[in-house]
Amino acid sequence: MPRIIRVILASLLTLAATASLLLLLGKALLGDQLVIRGLRTQSSVNPSLILLISVLVLIYLFPGIWRKARLNLLAILGFVLLFFTLFQYDRYPLSIEGDGVGYFAYLHSLYFDKDLNFFDEYRVLHAEKYGVHGYINDRGMLMLEPVPQTGYQPNAFSIGPSLLWYPFYGIADRLQRHSHTRRTGYEPLYLNVIRFGHILLGLLGTIFLYRVLICLFPPSVSFLSLVLVILLSPFYYYQENMVFYSHICSYFTMALFIFVFFRVRDRANFLLWGLLGLVTGLVALMRWQNTVIVALPIIYTAYGVLKNQWIERRILVRETVKTTVFLLFFLIGCLPQLIVFKEIYGRFLIIPQGSSFISFFPSYLWQTLLSPFHGLFYWHPLLAVGLIGMFIRPRSDIRVNGQRPFFTLAAIGFSLQTLVNGSIQQFWAGAAFGARRFVDTLGFLAFGFANIIDRIRKSTLISWIFLGICLLFSLFNIMLELAFTWNLIPAMSPVRFSALLEKAWVSLRSLAASEPRTLVFHLVLLSFICLLYRFLLRRERNETAG
Repeated sequence: MPRIIRVILASLLTLAATASLLLLLGKALLGDQLVIRGLRTQSSVNPSLILLISVLVLIYLFPGIWRKARLNLLAILGFVLLFFTLFQYDRYPLSIEGDGVGYFAYLHSLYFDKDLNFFDEYRVLHAEKYGVHGYINDRGMLMLEPVPQTGYQPNAFSIGPSLLWYPFYGIADRLQRHSHTRRTGYEPLYLNVIRFGHILLGLLGTIFLYRVLICLFPPSVSFLSLVLVILLSPFYYYQENMVFYSHICSYFTMALFIFVFFRVRDRANFLLWGLLGLVTGLVALMRWQNTVIVALPIIYTAYGVLKNQWIERRILVRETVKTTVFLLFFLIGCLPQLIVFKEIYGRFLIIPQGSSFISFFPSYLWQTLLSPFHGLFYWHPLLAVGLIGMFIRPRSDIRVNGQRPFFTLAAIGFSLQTLVNGSIQQFWAGAAFGARRFVDTLGFLAFGFANIIDRIRKSTLISWIFLGICLLFSLFNIMLELAFTWNLIPAMSPVRFSALLEKAWVSLRSLAASEPRTLVFHLVLLSFICLLYRFLLRRERNETAG
């Protein structure tokens, strides 16, 4: 191909990809409020397809352009394209339903009313339909009226997500206040901007996890492990649909915790351990079950002390002070929730769902993992690969470089969350898509996936068979999300795996008949992931050989 034609073609493809990406960013930010005269903006499929196909052609026809780019930059670009194409939303207008009423009530009341009085929010959002304004009193009775001690309406959900949404909500208010002086805070623009934040938090959490994984594994392995965790798990559904739930906020803060912990774990700087404590408190604010991860830094510190047979007094004092600072700042990070409990219920600690909601013994351990009623590995069986990988010894250089203890902590973190989830009487987590309470801990499973992928990648045949199976199950999960959204799968009863396969197949056929472009987009996206992984892998091998 003549050079001038190659330059023109590369320029056109780059222009098409850039324009498509800008359009997708605008749609993610403004949703159905994005209107461009003469251009259809209701559907994100066309710009997504143009973007992915343009990038695929650029990679395939002009590999020299990409050989100069850093591997980490290419992987992060892959994550950006994945989140801003796959997780666009075309079912507008957005609505606040279910648990989202409780989470959003904090945001609206704090921003507009500067208080915790949820009477207006519950009335506008019809809280009585979802029962989010109830609490269990000391006699075990469900109360749907204000708390007698304070007069406040109860809220059975955490304040954390509203704190992360607050900056995005403020941006929407600045955009709205000049044109709508009588704004209420429920207008579509407010909700759409929060959804942009929803996508951004999921993306940033994934990048934080990637930055940790590349310290242990090659970029290609780290990239693929995170992509598989996203596509093979309940994460896909909750990133795609449940904007006003806490799961993606919790995923982001858990990823931030893993990132900060990895950076400061061997540092003696007390301020850094204070920062780790604040981040851990933030994680607990998202979902109260996350409080158990406070044990991970303590276990790591205790292991570092006990592995030495002779301990100097100054080292023992330093580690004790470091742990004390961590716990103190953790409590400071938890203060917003404690203050809210005190304001609403009249005491600093309470379980709004009642003391019988959770027990000290994981009586429902096998159900939360293997039950047809939203069991983690029953609905998403390939996540077991990540679990197995956490208990297989990593390669020798990870052990030699002193990274093995942190790798082991990922398994401990997942185990602690499993014990908590198995202690909840309502183990199926309501009308959930799979085991939704595990979305927070998927970052831990990424370590196991990376370990498996790293072990098999030297065998080309085995690695590509494994990738093919994973992408097939990814397509199954995408079709399962459609079936669940279309109410083909009962949300509040057990479902056999054969029925899940059947409904996914029905969704695939329906999509092929009614929206073939959407099906083509998903296939192109999976092809893009394969090609980018192959490109990263070849770059690594060439650099090693060189």
